[in-house]
Amino acid sequence: MGINIVAARAAKAAIEDQAYVQNTLARLANDRQEFYNQANARMLRSLDSVTNFVMLKTTRLGTEVAEQLKEKGILVASRFPGF
Repeated sequence: MGINIVAARAAKAAIEDQAYVQNTLARLANDRQEFYNQANARMLRSLDSVTNFVMLKTTRLGTEVAEQLKEKGILVASRFPGF
């Protein structure tokens, strides 16, 4: 996932816009909480996170789950045994 100069300049401008940063952080926290709510409703175990990702223990192989989520446009890293 390389970054080109256009992306770097856009990132710099976004970071300098504190209202945008605060809005993004709030949206991320809300989305993460909704993910936890949905996972908990399905009795799925996850690790607490304050990042833009979560680790979720699945009942199937991570690669299988990652492929199904990828088909729905969700990026998943699946190289963590047991998660």
